[in-house]
Amino acid sequence: MARACMHALHFDWQQAWKYNPLVVIVLPMLTWLWGQEVWNQSRRLSQELID
Repeated sequence: MARACMHALHFDWQQAWKYNPLVVIVLPMLTWLWGQEVWNQSRRLSQELID
């Protein structure tokens, strides 16, 4: 899965698909989870700076 995600991030979709077809499901989920964590951390940091 790591190789598939790496190839997908480099826009090499054919090779990513060859490594693991589930990359089309897993990569968007990982991106969503990463985005949520960045959002939550930025909100916590801004709250700490305000207080």
